[in-house]
This record gives sequence, C-alpha cells and structure tokens, in this order.
Amino acid sequence: MARSISTIQQQIIDNIRGNTTLYNPTNPDPTQRGLTSTSQVSYWLAWTFIVAVAINLFEQVLDIFTAKVEAQVAQAAPSAAQWTQNKILEFQYSDTNPQVVQVNPDFTVSYPVMDATLQVINQCAIVPLQQGIYLAKVAFNGNKLPSLQVSALTAYLEVINPAGITTAIVSEQADYLAVTGTVFTTHNMRAPLSKVLYRPSPAIAPTCPTPAHPAAPTRRALMAL
Repeated sequence: MARSISTIQQQIIDNIRGNTTLYNPTNPDPTQRGLTSTSQVSYWLAWTFIVAVAINLFEQVLDIFTAKVEAQVAQAAPSAAQWTQNKILEFQYSDTNPQVVQVNPDFTVSYPVMDATLQVINQCAIVPLQQGIYLAKVAFNGNKLPSLQVSALTAYLEVINPAGITTAIVSEQADYLAVTGTVFTTHNMRAPLSKVLYRPSPAIAPTCPTPAHPAAPTRRALMAL
C-alpha cells in the first residue's frame, strides 16, 4: 500500500538528520552545519516534498499493477481449492442449450456467455483429501442435484481442471441437526419462550432456584437447524 506524502517526506528528513555530513547543527562553523534550516520555503525541504510526491505516485502505480496481477492470478488455474470452488459456482446447465466452456485470450477458462439463470449450484464446499484430489460437496438451496447435472458437472471439471487435479462430486440433501436442551427461566420472564430461544439473552441463562425467586418449571425444546 502506498505511503502518504507526509510519511515519505518525514522519512527523508529523518534520514538527512541522521547523517552528520548533511546535518550537523552543533558544528562551530556555521557554514558546515548542513541542512539545518526549518523554514517552510527552504530549498532542501522543498526538495524533500518534491521527491516524496514522486515516490508516492510511483507507489500508487505499483499498487494498481499489483492489484491487476493478483486479479489475473486469481482467475487463472492455480490448482487451488478456492479456484475450484469459484468455477463450480459458475457451472451452467441447460437441457436444451448445451453449455461449452472456452479458453480465453488471457488463458482463463469460462463460458462464452455467463448466464446466472443457468447456474444450478449456489452451495459448494471443497475438501482437500490429499495432494491433487478434492471432494466437492454441491447443492442448490440445500437440495441435491439431479444425476444429469452431476454428470455434466463432472465432465465440466474434467475439461477445466489443470493436469494432476481430480475432483470427486458429492450432492445429497442437506443434513438436519436436532438439539435437545433444558431451559431454565425465572418467574417474571414475560417474553414468549419461542422468541427467547432464538434470541439468546441473560434471561435464559441457567439459574439456581432461590427461596425468594423460585425458578419456573423447566421446559424442553427441540430445534431443527
């Protein structure tokens, strides 16, 4: 990230003042004390500002260039799990219009026309199994893909995957997690229990019954996540 002009200028000034040849305010000979003027219009301070501006502009150009290179690398095929996930989420399928990927002039791989209405995968997790082998868990809104789409996805990955990379596809219905717990509430709790369960607050923290404030009878809740 480009440094600010003031930061660069101050670093230049600090380096000058650390060099006794350029800055020696204790020299008994006034003509040998170097760059000691603190005037805002002194030549040497003006030059530090000019150089700082030039360096700042150059660093901004470097930032732009770096961002462009990183963007190209991110779209290339680095055999990384993130790249594989991005490409699976871009996968397009149509029963009537076969989707064919192409290699672009910048060596990226994509469809000639990106059509979001044909993208049948919006959930994808990549699990690296071992070197060069990934397990891709895919679904659309929590639902498993039809077998034809899984077959098309497998063929799609065989085309775009770099050499030495194998991706196994798994598509099943979403799992449900049932959680059973005991909720302790106080006698003056006014909020409905169903709301409190989904909006945790100190009111539902486990408490110990006391003679002055006996706890209400416990209730059990079953939640499907």
